[in-house]
Formats: sequence, structure tokens, C-alpha cells
Amino acid sequence: MFPVAAGPRGLFVSTALALAVLLSFGAAALQAADALPKVAKPNVNIPVTVTDNGGAWTLDNGIVKATINKNNSNMPSLIYHGINTMGPGGFSEQVPTGTVTQTLTIDPAKNGGERAEVAVKGVNGKMDIEVRYTLERGVSGIYTYAQFSHEASYPAAGEGESRFILQLDNTFDWISVDADRNMLMPLAADLRGGVVIHAKEQRILLDGLYKNSVDHKYSYCAAMYKLPAYGWSSTKDHIGVYFINPTTEYIGGGAEKLDLVAHMMATLLDYWTSGHYAGGAGSNIPAGEKWNKVIGPIFVYYNALADPREPSQAELDTLQAMAGNPTVPAAWHDDGVALWQDALARAKGGKSRVAV
Repeated sequence: MFPVAAGPRGLFVSTALALAVLLSFGAAALQAADALPKVAKPNVNIPVTVTDNGGAWTLDNGIVKATINKNNSNMPSLIYHGINTMGPGGFSEQVPTGTVTQTLTIDPAKNGGERAEVAVKGVNGKMDIEVRYTLERGVSGIYTYAQFSHEASYPAAGEGESRFILQLDNTFDWISVDADRNMLMPLAADLRGGVVIHAKEQRILLDGLYKNSVDHKYSYCAAMYKLPAYGWSSTKDHIGVYFINPTTEYIGGGAEKLDLVAHMMATLLDYWTSGHYAGGAGSNIPAGEKWNKVIGPIFVYYNALADPREPSQAELDTLQAMAGNPTVPAAWHDDGVALWQDALARAKGGKSRVAV
């Protein structure tokens, strides 16, 4: 969000100032990492189970519990710390269609509860799609990946914009893209009530903590290879959810491709093709070519604070009084950065800053 100033030069100066503040804020956050709250260490190590509910599966390892729709591969619910973290849910841009089959590809009853995997596959004679979800014992999150297949007998086909999406509950209000874009976000109601300017993705907010500021959907783009982990956390529930990509080799346009990774209203994105910023705009497979591509795996990682910090009433009063140029409580900043840094540590395979 950038403050609105009168005239082109004023807008430029305000934007430059805002960027300078964000840069110094991000650097200070990294320098103060040792003073951040600690993240809770999952201590559940029970066997993974899969329950067939007819139209859906429930995968559960005692840490996260995910519901997968057997007809379209969507994930309408993922419960963590007793909270359904999904809003509209998790889903792929393209879903299996045609002749749809459902398979328990890894049965935890046959491996001592170490791992479960389910798959929904659609064969439609043009571009076949199979979406899978995998859950492991003792792991605080779920993996998802997809395979797109084109048989030599199929006509020309391809995908334009294609992504895996999480649309989270609106209690997720702190975005963490990188050190500079680690911040409290405006409420969904404030965004919906804003005035669109120049493009539908950009609006002036009329109410809320960021009133009279501009929020732009594409302010939250990044080069994929620079993001070991990115996501959202909740200042209310003190939990976070992040995408971790073990590899970015599957990204159309190459690992350096710039794309949208998150935006307002608690949305988290993982693109492999899109028309954003040219390169990697789509996949175009000619008739007669046998082709397949695996997208992912994407690790949807969850964490929680062991010792969350709470703002004082004086800080909350100041936050409201400073609407339009808010002073965000330091406790919320520290909580959000601590959860994000734990996700970064998880992505790098190192030790997290957990409470023992």
C-alpha cells in the first residue's frame, strides 16, 4: 500500500519514501531475528489415516486434517490447531474432467501409517489431468502435485494460466512474500469498498487502517527462485501457512520468471504458466505429440507460535488513531516474521527456531 499524494511528483516521492521505509524495515527485521518469538515444535507422531466419506477423503496425521473432494480434486477444508484454515479452499486452476477416477495410491494401512496418498484423475481425450495429495506421519503440512498428459492420438491442446491456489480464511491477515513485503494487510471489506483506479487490480481504500492508500494486486509479485517459502499468518490465531517449492524447474518461463505469488483477501498462489510478464505464457502441445509434465510437488506447510506476543491496549488504540498511516504493533510484526522465518528454515532443511 502506498500513500496518495497530490500530483505526479508527490506520488513519486511518496512511493519512493514508502519503499525506503519498507527496505529498512525488512533489514531491521532480519537483524532482530534472535529476539523473535519461538515457533512450537509439533509433538504428534501418530499413524496417518485415510477415511473414505463417499464423495470425499479425509487425510489425518493428528497435526493437519485435510478433506479432498473425490470429484474435482479440490481441498475445501484443512484443519490445523482446531481451525479450518480454508475460505473457498485449495484447488488447481484446471481440474480433472471427462472420465474421472479416484484412487488411494498409497494406503497407510500397508506401511504402518507412515504415508498416505490419494489421486483424482480425469481422462478427457484432450489434456488428461491427475491431481494428488500426500500426507506423512509427523509432518506439519500436506504435499500436492499434478500431472498433465497429452497422448499422441489427441488433438492440439494446451494450458494458458495454470496454478495451484489457496484461498484462506480471512483471519489470515499478515502477508509474507519476502523481507520487504512482510506486513499487515487491509481487511477484505475495505478492499471491496475501495475505488478502482486505472485498472481493476488497483484501488484507493476509503476505509480501514490503510484508508486513502492505494493497494495493487500486482505489488506482491516475485521471481519464484528467490522465494524458498512465502505465505500468510494470522495475528488472531498465531498460525501460519506457506508454500514451499522443493524445485522451481517446473515453472514455465524458467525459475527466474516473475509472477504473482499472493495478494489481498488471503490468497496464496503457485503458478507454472501465466500471461503475466510475458515468458512462460502457456503450454501449446501439437496434435500427434505425446507429452506429459509434473507440476510440483508443492508443500503446504503449517506452523504455530509457542509464545505469541500480544499488543497492548495502548498500541491497539494507537493503531486505530493512526488509520491512514497506521503504526502496526511490534508484537504482530514479530509474530508474523517469526512464523515466516520458521518456514524459510523448513524450506532449507535446516533447524527451525522452535521451542523445546
